[in-house]
Order: sequence, then C-alpha cells, then structure tokens
Amino acid sequence: MSLTRKIVKIEVTENDIKNGIRYDPYRCPVFLAAKRQRLGIIDVSSSWISFTGKRKLPTPYDAYLWINAFDNGEKVKPATFTLTIPALEQCRRVG
Repeated sequence: MSLTRKIVKIEVTENDIKNGIRYDPYRCPVFLAAKRQRLGIIDVSSSWISFTGKRKLPTPYDAYLWINAFDNGEKVKPATFTLTIPALEQCRRVG
C-alpha cells in the first residue's frame, strides 16, 4: 500500500482575524482559514489540528506561535501556514 501525503497552504485573512475568537478552537482564525480547504478539520488549537475520524496532527510551529499571539491579544497580521497531511494511516488516532 502506498502512503501519500497532501501539502496544503492555510491562508489566514484579515477577515478571519476580525471574525476569530480568542481561545476558541472552533472560531480561531486559523480554523476559519483551514475550514475553507474542506479537509475535514474539526478544531484547531496551538498544539493540535483535529480531523474527522478522531485523527489529529501537531500544529505547525509557525502556526503555534501565531495562535498564541492571537490568543494573548497581540496584534497579528494575515499569514500563510503550510500543513502537511500524511496518509490517513500515519495520522495519530485518539479516543
């Protein structure tokens, strides 16, 4: 069986920032941006990005720093993050 991965750019816009809510994994600007990619992402935290099927990946380090700045009330700018999604078999299963 061949394991494939997908590389996706998550583009956080000014609108995502305006509509985002601090400390809310379902309304975080990175979540709002990732949701547009239709990847099955169900929540985003500074530590994990969770997908349907109880799969999760570590949040990329640059996104981790950006989310922490946003959550702490710092002024943030639109940003782009690269998310590498491994084959389903390589994702961590929780629960």
